[in-house]
Amino acid sequence: MSGEDLGPISARSERWPRYLRPGRDEVLEEHLDGDGLSLPVEGEIDPVAEEAVRRGQERRTRNKWIRLGVFVAAVSVWGAVDRPGGEDAPGLLPSEQRYEPIATPQGLADLRAALTDATGATRVLMLRTYGVDEAQVTVPPAEPGDLAEVWRWDGEVLEKWMGETVRDRLAFDLTQVDAGVLVAVDEEARRRSDGRISDSRITVTRPADAGGSWLQAHVDEVDRGGVTLWSDLDGSVESELVNESSADSNGREQRGGRSHPHDSTRADAR
Repeated sequence: MSGEDLGPISARSERWPRYLRPGRDEVLEEHLDGDGLSLPVEGEIDPVAEEAVRRGQERRTRNKWIRLGVFVAAVSVWGAVDRPGGEDAPGLLPSEQRYEPIATPQGLADLRAALTDATGATRVLMLRTYGVDEAQVTVPPAEPGDLAEVWRWDGEVLEKWMGETVRDRLAFDLTQVDAGVLVAVDEEARRRSDGRISDSRITVTRPADAGGSWLQAHVDEVDRGGVTLWSDLDGSVESELVNESSADSNGREQRGGRSHPHDSTRADAR
């Protein structure tokens, strides 16, 4: 103020501009938010919200069809699989070129001599022979708790191969094994096979029971079938198991697996 006498208020008010109060229908109501954007008006559809709803519906519809397409594709792939099996059968095993005796007296004598030189004894937990010039023996450990030693024999050289646990196997002497019995049991298994032979092997272990089987002779067939015989040390066959390949192309009788626990026949030593 500059000291000017403005006079009484009633007199000053005459100098202020006067405005007419708008009518009720003329009042401009607040319609902006703090950011200057329009606020939704009751009874009106917000275009932004409407667009968001529309896009959400389109997204849900699109995802539904995508999931349906994936499901249909999965069903189509599953239906295209050839069942049962769905995989190609395994290939044939190599055919045996010519028959050779699985053991000979001289071959076993050479193995016993080599084992004596290497370990000082002929006691073993297992003998597995594939032929005169291919076998392996498992030797009992020197101390309880140690691993048993597995040795491989090529007909001339005996070499240590690996160690393994003893499990429940019992020791026996190689002098108890008769080469003629091994040959007889092997040939009996071959006789009971009705397919082309791939190879054969015999495993000798001492049974825990007095009447148990010592020998397990197994013949592999080219089409992955085979015959397994169990016998005692004299060659008396006590049981048999015949496995027939499901991919049999020779029209042989499908026997599946067959076991004769009471089939006691003698494989005469030759």
